[in-house]
Amino acid sequence: MERDPALFVVATDGSEVIGSLMGGWDGWRGNMYRLAVDPQHRRLGLARRLVEEGEPVHTRPLLTVP
Repeated sequence: MERDPALFVVATDGSEVIGSLMGGWDGWRGNMYRLAVDPQHRRLGLARRLVEEGEPVHTRPLLTVP
């Protein structure tokens, strides 16, 4: 997490971690490696929200030309 914290998305309920998404970026392509939601918090759309939050990092352009 220290190297590129934008590749990790964490959902909390108070001080409890209830979901997480771990991604990777190799400079060419992005991947989502691990998606987990606590069983008591499933079926509430939390996984979708984690992916939506993590998606911009994995679709960032390699080069932006003005």
